Amino acid sequence: MRVYDPRVGRFLSVDPISAKYPDLSSYTFAANSVVWLIDKNGQEPDRNQAGTVEEATKQWAALKNQTVAGILDYIQHKENAVRYIYTKDKGWIDLQHYFATLKYGKASMDALEPASGSKFLQGNVFGDGADASYFSYEDLPTNQFASEAENLTLYQIHGEGIPYSPPRFKSGSDLIESVAKNLENAEATAPEDAPNWKQIPFKDHAERKRIPETKDEYIKVMAIMPRTGIVTYSKIPVRYSEKEKEILLKTGNYIPQNHTSKPYNLNNFPAAPSSLERGDTRKGATMH
Repeated sequence: MRVYDPRVGRFLSVDPISAKYPDLSSYTFAANSVVWLIDKNGQEPDRNQAGTVEEATKQWAALKNQTVAGILDYIQHKENAVRYIYTKDKGWIDLQHYFATLKYGKASMDALEPASGSKFLQGNVFGDGADASYFSYEDLPTNQFASEAENLTLYQIHGEGIPYSPPRFKSGSDLIESVAKNLENAEATAPEDAPNWKQIPFKDHAERKRIPETKDEYIKVMAIMPRTGIVTYSKIPVRYSEKEKEILLKTGNYIPQNHTSKPYNLNNFPAAPSSLERGDTRKGATMH
């Protein structure tokens, strides 16, 4: 747990894994790069954490800290938390991205996606799953949906000469009921009603990877240095064509990517190796 005092803008406790990062102050947050380094665990929907609005709100109502930050922390750290809800209007909603967008803002969460594609950050900050998860098909549409959420704030001060005031969100049952209403307005329904329900994975993000940009093939290129006439050779990787990427995606071994805020087309969805279509009938903690 990190204890944060907003009156002085400081954490009052050290980072519990600060020993792993001797080059950083043990009191910093996200390596002092809070715009880029926020969410480590954005992943595509899986049956293990799919649920209904009713199941999710029941979990939130049992929390002691019924705030945007409290609910976000619960979804991030509890394996039995309902994280994915299907809506007919907006597609799959990733509740971790939803509450993180409320907390950090849409611009920060949108910027997180390409940042988590950085090989350097994957090795040092985000972890192994980041390469597969960035620009997953529900991430940006969820960020957009959260940014358009209505009736969640108590007030926000605006006006000429008045410094920007971040929104102050509701808490307790008022917050829970308002989030539930927004999801219901998007026609939230049982996850089994999603067009791709039988094709999505149970929980196999390590196996279901992001479509690679290049093949394990290289073109040898010769160059002659001016003046000296020295001949050099370099290898350039061969890139997959869009048609080849489509063929790879249909194998089900790769996560569909979505670089826009428009919901992904879930018809003709590629069946994952651990999908119902492939014979995996396990149920997760939410019993879906």
